[in-house]
Amino acid sequence: MTLLALIACLTATHAQPSITKATLFKNGYAVVTREVPLDPSGVTEILDIPNYAMGTLWIESTDGAKLESIINGTQIVASNANAASMLDMLTLNIGKQVSLVTSVGGPIEGKLLIATAELISVETTDGVTSLATSMVYRASIRDAETKRSGSSSRRVIKVKSRGKGKLRMTGIEQGLTWIPSYTVQLDSQMNADLTGKCTIADDLAPLSGVKLSLVTGFPNLPFITVSDPFTAIGNVMGMLSMLDMAKRDAGGGAYQLQNSARESSYAPSAAPMPNLPGSVEQEGDLAYYSFDLASLNPGERYYAHLFSGKAKARNVYTLEIPDSVTLEDRYQAQQGPIEVWNTLRFKNPIASPLTTAPAAVYENDRLIGQGILNYTSVGGEANIQISKALDIKAQMVEEEVSRERNQLNRYGNYWDLVTVKGTIQIVNGKREPAVMEITKHLTGEITDDASGAKVVKLAKGLTAQNVQSELKWNPTIEPGKSTTLSYTYKVYIRV
Repeated sequence: MTLLALIACLTATHAQPSITKATLFKNGYAVVTREVPLDPSGVTEILDIPNYAMGTLWIESTDGAKLESIINGTQIVASNANAASMLDMLTLNIGKQVSLVTSVGGPIEGKLLIATAELISVETTDGVTSLATSMVYRASIRDAETKRSGSSSRRVIKVKSRGKGKLRMTGIEQGLTWIPSYTVQLDSQMNADLTGKCTIADDLAPLSGVKLSLVTGFPNLPFITVSDPFTAIGNVMGMLSMLDMAKRDAGGGAYQLQNSARESSYAPSAAPMPNLPGSVEQEGDLAYYSFDLASLNPGERYYAHLFSGKAKARNVYTLEIPDSVTLEDRYQAQQGPIEVWNTLRFKNPIASPLTTAPAAVYENDRLIGQGILNYTSVGGEANIQISKALDIKAQMVEEEVSRERNQLNRYGNYWDLVTVKGTIQIVNGKREPAVMEITKHLTGEITDDASGAKVVKLAKGLTAQNVQSELKWNPTIEPGKSTTLSYTYKVYIRV
């Protein structure tokens, strides 16, 4: 070792960065801030190097410290490894006096000359004795060496600085996330108590006195799965290849809705745990739940209530009927019963958006269903599809009224112009009125008033032979009554 290298080793401070702040997304990633004290008179070495996402790493100094250079490189360190096998012991002790017991007898005593995976040779008083290594099953060695000296390499960030302060590293890391969910409690008057809760999962590093922020929203993070070149391990071409793949798959890092825990059949206690003391901030299209976390270790999970709010809820029975015409302008008949779903609807009662998450709904202390509560803006309407409405029966039928042959010829293909009449019948078997929301997806041109439906023409398939529309009805059906809806449309069907 040169004198300069020795001086560098003596003055370098080995530092372990600690997490001071983290902003958690729902996809297993977090924007993490780590800080480490800088040695005011020498070089600070950081051994535990996080793996940051491409382009997200930001390094700065605090408290007036001046950064002169930051280098991520390889450091060679001495190592001592214990012998792990008979062959290890023998190779460590070439030239020593040994006594070997073998499968054919022994002992063989003398100076150990050769020890390989195939051959053992010992110089005895009678000459050199050689045998297969596999035949040795016990060895006694005088003044034996049991450790192998060597060297190994490790990655280290070397920071050269002047002045007293800290190095702050901020970037996106994997292994720290939050998984939200909701509980909705209904009373007999359809008053809803909404509770937002979450589990914080830490597989990254110890957290102690850390300020956490939980993100609601969908930031664009196309390079989240690519390592930053400063902390990546690999050659230049490998890093460029990963970056090129990320560019082609731009839009990656999309949020994944986490699986929710299975709920019991009874509601939680009437005295729930208090909400976390913290704040909610809105910045652009993102919202942040922020609070201080006392302690959490890797492998641990932290359960917390985030907020609660009250809203007036109502049941809306939804019926969605798919299109009968395929993208290739082929007709597929839609006949028979259709499922009707009970959807719970209420306005977002809190001062921040509701993120997409599972929601369990209870009524009179019993679980009545679970669905997905999709992202809902402040004051917007939240919808949770909770159960099939088995007491509401729906049937539909479509029939051909007329057909005009070969009315369209394109690129050697022919289309018939077909007039179709559809009928939807709904019977309310419940003991209270049913507020319905019925949607029919349709390819073709509506030719009648469609029983008063709201007709929305969609900007889909603008270059196709047929227009695409949605029919929407919102009838209220009294108990024991039925309603019939009809519509007529013309559509070009490929023959």
